[in-house]
Formats: sequence, C-alpha cells, structure tokens
Amino acid sequence: MDRTEDQQFSQVAGDCLLEGQSTEERRQAGRVFTPPRLVSFILETVGYTAGSAIVHAPILDPACGAGAFLEQVVIELASALRKSGPDLRTLSGHRLLQSTVTENVWGIDVDARSCALARHAIARRVETLTGRPVSSSFMSKNVLALDFLLDDVAGMPVPVRDGRISYIIGNPPYVSATRIPADYKARLRSRFRSAEGRLDLYTLFIERCLELLPNGGRLGLVTPDKYLTSYSASAVRRLIASSGAVKVIARFSSHKVFPGAATVPCVTVLERGGASGSVTYLSCEQRGEDGEVTVFARNSLPDADLTAGPWQIQTRSLTSIAARLSTGHPTLEIVCERISAGPATGRDGVFLLDTSRANEVEQELLRPALRGRDIDAYGIRDSGLSLLVPFVYAADGTAGLIDLDHFPRAARYLAQHRIELEARHCVREWGKAWYDFHDQPAGDLARKVKVVVPDVADSNRFALEVGRCFPLHSAYYLLLRERTDAEYLVAVLNSSVASLLVRAFAPRVKDGFSRYRQQFLKGLPIPTATATTRRLIVRAAASGDHAQVDELVYRLFALDATSIREVRARLGDLADGRAA
Repeated sequence: MDRTEDQQFSQVAGDCLLEGQSTEERRQAGRVFTPPRLVSFILETVGYTAGSAIVHAPILDPACGAGAFLEQVVIELASALRKSGPDLRTLSGHRLLQSTVTENVWGIDVDARSCALARHAIARRVETLTGRPVSSSFMSKNVLALDFLLDDVAGMPVPVRDGRISYIIGNPPYVSATRIPADYKARLRSRFRSAEGRLDLYTLFIERCLELLPNGGRLGLVTPDKYLTSYSASAVRRLIASSGAVKVIARFSSHKVFPGAATVPCVTVLERGGASGSVTYLSCEQRGEDGEVTVFARNSLPDADLTAGPWQIQTRSLTSIAARLSTGHPTLEIVCERISAGPATGRDGVFLLDTSRANEVEQELLRPALRGRDIDAYGIRDSGLSLLVPFVYAADGTAGLIDLDHFPRAARYLAQHRIELEARHCVREWGKAWYDFHDQPAGDLARKVKVVVPDVADSNRFALEVGRCFPLHSAYYLLLRERTDAEYLVAVLNSSVASLLVRAFAPRVKDGFSRYRQQFLKGLPIPTATATTRRLIVRAAASGDHAQVDELVYRLFALDATSIREVRARLGDLADGRAA
C-alpha cells in the first residue's frame, strides 16, 4: 500500500490522539499508533481480505483510537466491491460503498476525541475512494464512545448486541495494574475471570472479545507477547483454550514495531468455538521505512499443547532439542533454596548513595549495591554505590524496619526526601511506612553467598557473589542448598546448553534481550556430575576456556556430534532473532 496523503493524515490523527500530551505520556496511557503495514498484515492473518466474503461480515475494533484499523477495513471492502460491483466513482458506486461501510464497520473507544478522529479517517477514506463527499453524520452511529470492558452489551453497536459480529480486530491498550486506578481495578477484578494476579488491560480485552463473538467469529489482536508465557496471564490462556481454537500466532523478532514502544508484540488469531487442530506459528519482522511485515519462517504446532501453562511457541525442532536437554536431570529449583529478584526500593535515587553522600547515614545501614548492569558472566563489577538498607535483622534472619530514633543521621537524610518517598505506590496504596522499601527483603542478602544474574540480558551472565553485595530489583539471586558446588553451577548456567534454553523460552524484551524470570530459571536442567568432572569444568571456566566448558557440559547431557551442531545452529538462529 503506497503512503498516500490519507495515510499521512491517519498518522497525524494518531499522534494527536491525546491532545497536549507528549509521546511518552501517550505511551504511558497505553495508546500507540499502529503502522498501516502492520494493520494490513493483521487483517490478512485473520482472514479479512478482499478475496474473502467480507461484504456482509460486520467487523469491530474495540479500541479503535484514531481509526487505523477501520480505515484499512474500508480499503479492503472497496477492493471486494470492485470485483463485482459498479465503479465506486459513480453515484451508485459511492452509495454502495457508503452502505457497505455503515453495515459492516464498527468501532468503540473510551475516548470521545479518538472516536471523532476515527470517524473522520473513515469518511476521508470513502471520499478519496469515490471522489464524492459524505454527510457530516456519516459513521456517527458506528463509532461510539464506550467502555468496552464494563459497559453493558445493550449499549454496544447493533451487530454486537445482536450477536452478529464476524470479526473483532485491533490493538487494545497495554496498561498494567500499577497505572489503573484502584476503584476501576476493583470493578475489573469482580467482572472478569481472567483478572487474576497482576492484571493488564489487554488480557481483559481478550476475554471480553471472546464473550461477544458468536461461534465461528474470529478475533485478531496485536498484544505484547509476554501473555504467552507469563504467570499472571495463565487465567486468560486457560480461557482461550476453553473458548475456541487458536489459529495463528505471529511473533516478531524485535520490539521495533511500534514507534516509541519497548514491547515485543505478537498477533494472535482465535476462532470462537473453532475445531481443535494445528496452530500456524509465524516468525516475523518489520523491514523498510514503510514497516513491511516479512514472515521469515512458518511452522505448525498442535493446539493441544496450549493450556493454562506457558505457551512455549517454538519450532518443533527447537522444542525437541529442549525436551532432550531437559529430560532426566535435576532442575535449578531443586539445587536452590530460593530464586528471586532483588527487592525494589521504589526510589533508587534516594536509597542508592554514591561516595559523596555515603557519610550522611550510619555505616551499619549501608551495603554495596549490586545492579543487573554490574554483573558479567563469571564476574561482578563494583558499582561504586552503597544501598541504604533501613532494616535490622532478627536471630532467624528476618528483616524488620529500623526505628529512626535510633539512627539520627539516616533519619535526617531520609526526611529530606520524605515527600518523594511518600508518593510511592507502596506507601499510598499499601500503607507501608514512608521510608520502607517497596519490597520486603528476604534477610540481609548482602551477607549471603549467592549466584546472581541480570534481570534482563542478551546472553547468560551468571556470576558467584561471595556475600558482600545487596542485589537490587534488576538482578536475580539464587541461594544454594548445602553441598551445592556454586562454581560448577555458574559454569553450567553460562554454557551454550543453558544459553539455548534461556534464549528459546524466556520472555523477550527490547532489542532481543531475554528476561530472566524465576518461572523460567527454576526449570533449567543442572546435570549431576562426578567430582572429577566438576573440577575439570570449574578449572576450564576459571582459565577462560569457555569452549572446553561447553565440551564438558555437552558430555554431561550425552549429546552426540550431530546434536551439538544442532544446539550451536539453533543458538545462532536465536541470536539473529530467527528461531526457525
């Protein structure tokens, strides 16, 4: 599709969606502009094309914004009509397109200004296609300002309340629980079955769409791909599995799909009440200035594998390799007594002190700070920062908040930042003390020997921390059980085998980085080795001979030469963003 003046208008309309707000503020509100090429790809993937029977198939965008999807729907309808109808630039053709659009094109958005922009975009497109004007009231009953999640179905567009919607498509807002007002969140939790744990609005949109689609209706949404595997999205995965068939999952290799967004998206196509079978899995990327979507790999998987558990959407060959590597070995969960992210302070700018400020508080409250960026494979760099830890520890190691009367220097320092600290969510919503951390630490973590890894990284970077530094929320720490060989464990976790499993199945984030969440770390296989083999692996790692570490770990996993080549090839594919 050429980039015409009308597409330029649509982008301007999208950028003006929330007048007076910056791009970052609009992103924080969960509203992003959907590039036209991506819209075309989603419509094609859901089966809404000019070559299909779409002229009598009502379609709804439940979060239409400025109308990027609905405008492309009009283009597809016009193409379908041209195949058998009159010239659209004649009066009869103009009337036919108008009536077809008003019968089939429907939109909802919670923001009335967005609805006005969407109506304008649709009208402008019809006028461009026919060369004739439309009335000022065109689409006034089709694009409605409603709360799609909570408004009663009786107030919805006609084909929705009549159960006649054939397609629902769109790009619902990505708004996490921390940005949803408490009273609205409570209403959502009481209304939706999938509103468990840390909810996000887009997962509730999936549930609501499935409620409103009749049997045979199709749903095609672009959402963050984290719903495929995250623990908090297990309820919506369960709902999808029970409500219909997953037809297509298209995953992108990068976050660089939406301008200004850091989310790695996927497109999911579902059919309400559809027959079980195979799921088409597309590996995609966007290229070129116009955002052309390229499918670089196409595979299929059985939809019986899609349950409430994580959906490990990978190729059969990669899934097969992972199964072979994971079978018959203890997991990281077994060899560790705790796997967790370091506690979040909620205001690192206050609790992290550089050397110029460290003398402002009592030294017994300070611990060397460890952030994810300070961790390398096998090594830790000094951050040069101290963490003010406002806790004392009982005999059993549990942390209790300090009495500021006993620490006057810390009291004076923290008082200077009281307004900022009181503005934190944990104080306002949870009622925590104003100088507490956002998260409760599991004891004095700086005094514990542990294995650490960044929360987000582009390669495995596990290191042994000998009991000096306090990990922050950007680092994960692993507390080992007795008699666990920590240096051996670090070497295995930095090997190519562990790298393949993490890169293949951990959530992906910006720039192709992996997120090292507990739910993925705990399942990593840790093969049992003799004392001699452990010593050889530790010695090779200490000397920097990582190729030798890999060779020894391959033997522990009983991999032959063919399997080793396959592991290396798949790891290369994943590094390039092409897990085909």
